[in-house]
Amino acid sequence: EDGLIKTIINMALRPGIPALLLLTILTVVAFGIGSIRLGGIFRFVVHASTTERAMTSLFLATPFWVWAVINSATSGNFDLGAVTFLLVILSSAGLLLQKKKQLWKTILLSISSALVSVNYLLPFFMNLDLEYTYYVYFGVGVLFWAGMCLWSWLGRQHESTTPTDSNESESTTLK
Repeated sequence: EDGLIKTIINMALRPGIPALLLLTILTVVAFGIGSIRLGGIFRFVVHASTTERAMTSLFLATPFWVWAVINSATSGNFDLGAVTFLLVILSSAGLLLQKKKQLWKTILLSISSALVSVNYLLPFFMNLDLEYTYYVYFGVGVLFWAGMCLWSWLGRQHESTTPTDSNESESTTLK
């Protein structure tokens, strides 16, 4: 029993695993809240408004942006996540602060999420000597942020035809 606990702790502390655990926890919280609000995970994934998608993206990107900034400041190596996550934060904030819907802001959220995914893909093409657990995290990051890109893009298409956010008083047609 004591050996199993030590094995679990040692695995949890391997490079990339703490970030993977954080991503998992944040995703469960964000999508859990959205699911409760809209009456189920399927309804949240399919029917979330642009505002809800922007809030979710902002919630998920912010801790990783902070992590990337701290990593850049303390390691002596620049972490591109300091830029790519900031782009997600800015595009999400732009969507949340807009007075009327503007298609280009929704497209920016999709593009910024795609850039995060590409950032996670880069180490696979570099000659880096990293532990395999980093590559597990990078692979999950590629797929996760590609999924966020697609979710934002499909939400834009859904939003343009179906009102889902009762707080949005303007027409749901994106301009």
